[in-house]
Amino acid sequence: MAPPSDDSKNRESRRIDMSTFVYKVNPNGQVGHYVGDWFNFFDGPQPSAWGLAEVVCTQYRPEAGDRIICHQSNIREIVGTADVVGYDLGRLILQATEGPFPRGIKITVLKKIDERIRNLEAFQQGLIKTLYTISDSDADYLLNRIKGFWMDAED
Repeated sequence: MAPPSDDSKNRESRRIDMSTFVYKVNPNGQVGHYVGDWFNFFDGPQPSAWGLAEVVCTQYRPEAGDRIICHQSNIREIVGTADVVGYDLGRLILQATEGPFPRGIKITVLKKIDERIRNLEAFQQGLIKTLYTISDSDADYLLNRIKGFWMDAED
């Protein structure tokens, strides 16, 4: 097997420095600080401006390369994932990476059957925020659990 190229080593070391966030929106304005609909984002042109940094980034400021897990609060579902491309005129520029996901896999159901998901800060009761940090391992676990439900539903 050939040794990894310098480019793959650089990508890998940069990934370690990147962060993952759960970004919650609600088209009805009932949860969080930003009104939005992730389905509109995934149906629109890519990459796309999304959210106002001054509203969304009150505690954390995602940087280019960071991963976003797109949570639609009114239906309590993860809709997909996106990468932060940068900022333009105070808005995050996001590139869809996965999604929209099949509908019907509720976070509320996953919390009932999975303690690890139940304990994630983004899905705890309490202070409502728009942006939550999540470790890469917890993010991968969450996304794999959701994808596992799709595969079970297809069988």
